[in-house]
Amino acid sequence: MNVAVVIPIYNAFEDALRCLESILKFTPTDIPIFIVDDRSSDGCFESWLETRLPNIPNSWIFLKNERNSGFSWTVNRGLRESAPRDVVIVNSDTVLTARWLEKLHQAAYSAPDIGSVTPFTNNGAICSIPRMSEDNEIPEGFTLDTFAAFVEELSEPRYPEMPTCVGFCTYLRRDALEQTGLFDEVRFPRGYGEENDLSCRMVKCGFRNILADNTFVFHKGAASFGPSQQKLMEQGEVELRKIHPSYYQKVSRYCRNNPLEPIQHAIQDALLRSRHQDGGRRILHVLHNGLYKQRRDQLGGTEFHVQGLVEQLPSYHHWSLVRGRSGLVLEAHSADCSASFHLPKEIATDEEKALSFVLNKDFFDLVHVHHTRWFDLPSLVRALKRHGNYLVSLHDFVSICPRFHLFTVAGEHCSGQECRKACGYRESFIAEYRRFGLELLSAAKEVVSFSENTVEYLSRILGEEIATRRVQHGIKVQFERVSVSREERTFSEGEGLRIITYAPRGRHKGRELFQELFAMRKLSSGTPIQWIVLGEGEDSYPSHVEQLGSYSSENFQAQVLKAEPDIGLLLSLCPETYGLSFDELLACSVPLVVGPLGAPAERIMHWNAGWVLPELSVAAVIHQLEVLNEQRRDVRAKSEAAGIAPVRPLKEESEEFQFLYDGLMPLEAAQLSYDQFVAQFEAGEPRRPARLEIIGRGIEGSLSVLESLGLRSTLQAFLQSALGEKSVKVLKNLRG
Repeated sequence: MNVAVVIPIYNAFEDALRCLESILKFTPTDIPIFIVDDRSSDGCFESWLETRLPNIPNSWIFLKNERNSGFSWTVNRGLRESAPRDVVIVNSDTVLTARWLEKLHQAAYSAPDIGSVTPFTNNGAICSIPRMSEDNEIPEGFTLDTFAAFVEELSEPRYPEMPTCVGFCTYLRRDALEQTGLFDEVRFPRGYGEENDLSCRMVKCGFRNILADNTFVFHKGAASFGPSQQKLMEQGEVELRKIHPSYYQKVSRYCRNNPLEPIQHAIQDALLRSRHQDGGRRILHVLHNGLYKQRRDQLGGTEFHVQGLVEQLPSYHHWSLVRGRSGLVLEAHSADCSASFHLPKEIATDEEKALSFVLNKDFFDLVHVHHTRWFDLPSLVRALKRHGNYLVSLHDFVSICPRFHLFTVAGEHCSGQECRKACGYRESFIAEYRRFGLELLSAAKEVVSFSENTVEYLSRILGEEIATRRVQHGIKVQFERVSVSREERTFSEGEGLRIITYAPRGRHKGRELFQELFAMRKLSSGTPIQWIVLGEGEDSYPSHVEQLGSYSSENFQAQVLKAEPDIGLLLSLCPETYGLSFDELLACSVPLVVGPLGAPAERIMHWNAGWVLPELSVAAVIHQLEVLNEQRRDVRAKSEAAGIAPVRPLKEESEEFQFLYDGLMPLEAAQLSYDQFVAQFEAGEPRRPARLEIIGRGIEGSLSVLESLGLRSTLQAFLQSALGEKSVKVLKNLRG
C-alpha cells in the first residue's frame, strides 16, 4: 500500500498514546507514520512519548512546529511531507481496530473516482453508530475490538456515498489532493469545517466521498479543543455557508434519506435480537414523536422523560410507537441503540387494523400511553382495549383537545369551553373526541398524573372525576444541593438584577413576551437588568443578552451557578402538566417567577420557592421585578427555599415506575419471540412518495408565511369549519 498516516498532536498526550498503541497493534510496520506536534503547551510530545512507549518504530517520523500554527497548517505539513503517497489523517483521540488501514485502502480503490473514505465510528456525526449523529458508547457486552469485528461481520460493503468526509479518520487519495489542493489554512485555521470544505472541492473536481461501511474506529471527540469547541464550530459554519451555499442542504437531504440505514438497521437489529433472549418483559411506549429521532416536532419533555425510563430501566425491553408522516413507525430500544420497523402496505393503509396488529398482547406485556397526538383516537382506543393491559401518563391535555397545550390558534389560553369560537371545532366533533378521551382513561389499568392542576382540568372538562396515581417527575441533570444565599447587593454601577431563563421555543412558551422583555435593559428605578439565556433559541437576541448556549446534564448546574442568577423567569402561556425546567433551576437554588397557569404555579405555592404572576404580560413581569428589586431579603429567603425544595433525580422517578410496571405485568410473560414478531414487519421507516414530500414542504412553508402575517389562526378556523376536522387532519399529516 502506497499510503502514509498523519497524526496531528496538540496536548491530550494520554489520548495520543492510546491512539499510537493501536497504530502499533493494527498497522503494518512499513507504513510511514507522520506525528506532527503543533507546539503543544504541555511540552514536547516526542520526548514525553519516549518515556511511555519503548522501541518506537523507525517508520515513525516526528515533526514539531516552530510555533503553534493551528490544526489545518499542522495537517497540511504532514500532507506535504508524506507526498507522493496517499494519506490517512488520524486524529489523536481515535483508537484504531483490526485491518482498519487495509479496509480503507480497499474502499479507496473500489472505483476510480473516489477522493475520500471515512469509517464508521461511535462519535462522528453522520457516520456514527449505533445511533446516527450521536455520541455513542461502545454497546454493552462488547469491547472496542469485538464491536469492530461485529460491524465487519454484518457488513456487505456497499461503500455508500456521503456529502463529506468526517475528519476524525479520513483516507485521502493523492490524485484527488493534487487536483483539489490541501486544507484551507486561512478560512479554517483551527479546525472545524476544513474537511467539509475539502470534500466539497473534491466533488466539484469529480471525486466522491464514501463510507467504508465494514470498518469501525473509536473516536473520543474534542480532546484537543476544550471549551472553545462551540465557537470554532460556529466560525466554521459561517465560512462554509459563504463558499459552499448548498452544502448544508445536501447534508440535510442525506440525513433525511439516510443511505446508511440498511447497515445501521442490521447492526441495531442484531444487538436487540441478542438482548431479547434474556426473557425480559416488553413494554410498548405510545407517543407523538420519535423517541430519539425527531419525526414530527423537535424532541421535548415527554420524549426526554421516556428516554429516561428506557435508560434507567434496562431490565425491560422497551419499544415505542409513533404515527409518522408516512404511517406507523415501531422502534425497539435499548440504552445504546434503536431499530425501526414498519408495516407492509396491505396492513398499513387501515389504521385500526394496523394498530391492532402492532399492539399484540402475545408480544407486548404492557403498553404505556404517553401521548396520542397524530393517531386516530377512536382506532387507538379500540386497539388498546383489545390488548387489555395499558396505563396512561398525563403529559399534556391531548385527551380533552387535539390542541393539547390548551392553546388556541390565535395564541391564547383556552379554558376548554370555547372550542367552536376559538378553534373552529364543531360541537359534535369535540364531544366525540372527549368521549374517546374519557374512554381511554377509564379503561386504563392506571392513570399517572404529575400535578393536581392537570387532574382538575380533566375532571372539570370531561365531567367525571379522574382517579390517578400521582408521580413527581425526576430530572436528568446532575445536581448537588448547594446554598446560594447571597448577601444583599448595593447595585453599584455595572451591577443589576440577573435573571435567567431558557431560550423560549414556540409561542406557547412565551417567546413574544420574552422578545419584548429582552429589549429592556433597566428597571424604572435605574437598576440594570442582565438577561441570561440557557440553550439554543429560535430567535436572535440583543447583544446585551448573555447567552450560555447549549448545555448537558453533566454541566447544567455548573453553568447556572457560574452565571450567578438572582432569579429565574418562566412564562408558559399554557398550563404545563409539570415543567422539568422549573425543577432544574430549583435544583440550583434559583427562585422562580412563573405565570399563573398549571403545575409550576402549583409547586411555587406548595414549596414557597418563588412568586406567581397575577397575569401573563410584560407589565406584570416588570412590576414583579420592581418589587423584588426593593425586597432583596425576600429574594434571599426564596433562594433558600428553592435550595431545599424536594426536587428529585430521574433515578428515583424511574424506580417508582419500575414498581408500577411490575405490579401491572401479567403472571405469564408474552410468548411470541422477537424473531417471530419482527418477521411480520419491514425494516426501517416507511417512505413518503417524492410528490407528497414536495407537497408537504409547500404546506409547511405556506403556514410559516401565514403565521408571520398573523393569518394562520384565521385560515385554520375557516378550514375546520368548511372542510371538517378529518380533512384538516389529512392536510396536517402532509406537512413536511
